[in-house]
Amino acid sequence: MEAAVDELAPLTGYNNVILSKKVEEEPATMNANRRRRIVAVGAFCIATLAFFGCSFLMNNRRSIHTTASLASTGSTTSLEAAVIDSSYDPPADADDTPSLTPAQSCGAAFVQLQFNIFNYDAYNTYFDESSYVELAQTGVYKGPDAIEEYVKFVDDHSPYIQARRNYAGESAMTGFDPMTNICKFTTYFIEGVDFDPALTPGNTVNFGGILHSYYSAVTNKISTIHVYYTAPLTLVFFTQLQTKRVDDFVCDVLLGQGCLAELGDQAERGLTKHKCLKRLSHLPLAEGEEHWVDGKTQGCRYLHSVFALTNTYHCAHVSLIPAEDPKGNIKCQTSAYVSPKEFFTQTEIDRLYDLCGRHTSLGLDQDTCVHLIKRHHPSSKKSKKSSDKSSKKSSKKETTKKETRKRQ
Repeated sequence: MEAAVDELAPLTGYNNVILSKKVEEEPATMNANRRRRIVAVGAFCIATLAFFGCSFLMNNRRSIHTTASLASTGSTTSLEAAVIDSSYDPPADADDTPSLTPAQSCGAAFVQLQFNIFNYDAYNTYFDESSYVELAQTGVYKGPDAIEEYVKFVDDHSPYIQARRNYAGESAMTGFDPMTNICKFTTYFIEGVDFDPALTPGNTVNFGGILHSYYSAVTNKISTIHVYYTAPLTLVFFTQLQTKRVDDFVCDVLLGQGCLAELGDQAERGLTKHKCLKRLSHLPLAEGEEHWVDGKTQGCRYLHSVFALTNTYHCAHVSLIPAEDPKGNIKCQTSAYVSPKEFFTQTEIDRLYDLCGRHTSLGLDQDTCVHLIKRHHPSSKKSKKSSDKSSKKSSKKETTKKETRKRQ
């Protein structure tokens, strides 16, 4: 679908948005049309840079802002790396209106869309029913409603997550297909999540990832978003959900009146809360080297139980036995084993690891691109025991001192 994509320019922050070919110094005899095109490109790039510095993938309103913010990552501009349709040239009798190439026009239209993945109120503006988001390890989420459910799973709308942390990000236009008029934007990001101690251990996980966003200038919609997370992150993330409280949550959703009514004859007969917990505990957390969680795993049920809590369509996906959803699909039984490399090149993946290696202050490295920070439990049993032990020692010492005084 895409045209060939050149190497991205050095990553220096969201302000590094590449949307035009390199503009060489022209001789003084350059014709008027050529000059108008360069003026248009310059104006377009300035407007685009201003937008990306403020709006693209903005922080969630309830996210935790840190000193390692986007504003501190630097801002340099490059006009070299994007692939565009360089064959386009304005007609000789063009008027004085500045003109853009089809690729630049596509990029400009995307900027005007003011895409913010956490602005759920604008999802019907960004997406249509054919739009989809795909993460290789979890599956495909098609249409505005399904995309919203998935994105909310990884922000503080989720019962598992208390807050999101936005550290840094870098974006560039990395491709354009003149046949379909679709332009591609690649975004690298460094984020973190604080897990909610009500259901999880309450740890913090810092990580990096990649987004490929494909925008259609024809429909004025984002057609596809591919998400890349490292395999170690997938494992660490879903391991945080392996608690009795989360298992209770899953089984309560599955055995609740909403899911029982939705499943009807497909509901498993004789399934009790005790049996549900036991069977759930015997499932693997994830599968394979990429830690896929779209098969018969705990991870798939941890994910879809959150969806099913407010949308009973997903009850069939939480079921411990095969069950069809209203569209006739059976999920969380057999993994599709989709490789992330179907959507991301090794060069792009290596670039993410390099980016993580530059954020060692967040505990990230070039090997896993994920860092777990354990929550401090000052009132834990261990702390209480230590306190009791110290108290007993102090009391014993005081008693010994009193007895010594008496003998004296």
